[in-house]
Amino acid sequence: MQLLDAIRTDALDVLASHIQLDPSWLEYEDEQGANLLSIALKERASNEVLHQLIALGLDVQHYDDEGVSVLEYAITYGNTQFAQFLIDTYVINPSVTMRRSGFTPLMAAVCYNHTELVEHFVSLGVNMQARDQSGFSAADYARRMHKKRIAKLLDPKGE
Repeated sequence: MQLLDAIRTDALDVLASHIQLDPSWLEYEDEQGANLLSIALKERASNEVLHQLIALGLDVQHYDDEGVSVLEYAITYGNTQFAQFLIDTYVINPSVTMRRSGFTPLMAAVCYNHTELVEHFVSLGVNMQARDQSGFSAADYARRMHKKRIAKLLDPKGE
């Protein structure tokens, strides 16, 4: 697919012309329900490509079929700079999840060891008490995964 090649190779002019010629690409979803912005994050596209996709009209509030948000794709694929941009610019709440499991963006940041992002979430007042379906909080994940610095951020008393 030529559009995905444009995303992979940072061909911004090709990307823009494809979407302008066929705006239905703005509604495209892969087999998991991920939109082009999430797909670009999976492909580890440059931030320039990601920003262009937003400028062209891609939905930053999109969730795939499992309830995984664009923010969580950014966290999962290591683009913490873009994750922080989404939160700060589009006021995306990192406490909110649409996953049936209850797994939150904060929990993802903990599991992927994105300490700076966890610090940012904490500074924003993210709900650190949220628990997933298994009853685990972000602090529980930090302790279970031996991420001592993050565990201390989430539970300064060490409880």
